[in-house]
Amino acid sequence: SQSLVFEVVAAEHVVEVREAPDVDARLTGRRLTGGSLVTGFPSGNWLRLLVHGPGGAGGWAMIDGTKHGFGLFLQAQWAKAEITGRFTQALTLRWEGLPALADAQITYAVEWRLASDETVTGHMVGRSQSMHLVALPPGRGLRLRVLASVERSAEDGGR
Repeated sequence: SQSLVFEVVAAEHVVEVREAPDVDARLTGRRLTGGSLVTGFPSGNWLRLLVHGPGGAGGWAMIDGTKHGFGLFLQAQWAKAEITGRFTQALTLRWEGLPALADAQITYAVEWRLASDETVTGHMVGRSQSMHLVALPPGRGLRLRVLASVERSAEDGGR
């Protein structure tokens, strides 16, 4: 598998690095600050950080602290959406996407939620790294999230 780059987006909190992917695991002493880029391998809601240079420390960083009252800590660079077009009740988005994998098909989904009412939601699914979202609530703030599903051929063990 290939490592991925994440941006530390936690504005109000320093992201603590732990020895294991568990909120109760011991801290390594390494702290990630807003705006920095980190590289690692995601596993569930945790990122296994790569060790950089002599004496460098790896460890695990939580990706999304929303369930613990903190909000998003790390954002995958491949999923960072850019709005390339604005229309009445529609948006066109583009994102970098995952690195290409031999014998694999990547399907993307964009989920949106109304910022003022999280019960108003929608999604679209496609194979390209851009999408045109339609039938959006007019003049309202949205929260967007790009997701990916990687399907490998049966010889590679599936998903």
